Amino acid sequence: LDADDLRGIGFGQTAETLVPRLAAMAREFGLDGVVCSPGEIGAVKGACGADFLTLVPGVTISGAGAGDQKRTAALPEVVAAGADYIVLGRSVYDAPDLDRTLAAVRAHLG
Repeated sequence: LDADDLRGIGFGQTAETLVPRLAAMAREFGLDGVVCSPGEIGAVKGACGADFLTLVPGVTISGAGAGDQKRTAALPEVVAAGADYIVLGRSVYDAPDLDRTLAAVRAHLG
C-alpha cells in the first residue's frame, strides 16, 4: 500500500507514521512481530525494540524489477536494515536462471 491506498481505506496518516504506531499496538497485544515493508524495518524496531520480529515482503534481488509492488527494496538493503524474515517470492519464482539467483541470495546472506 502506498499513501494513496492508505487514504482510500480511511487512514489519514502516511505509512511512516502509521506503521510504527500499529506495530507498537501489536506488541502491546502480545504479538512477537509484524509484517512490514522494507522501508519500515527501522521504524518498527525503533518503536518496539530490536527483539520484535519483522517479516518483510517486497524484497527484490539486485537488478530484479518490483512488479506491482509499491514499497520494495533490494536484498542487501533489507539485510542491512535488520529484517528477521525475508520474502523473496517473485524474485525467485520468476528468475530466468534459478541457480544463479539462489547463488546471489546465498552471497547476500553470507
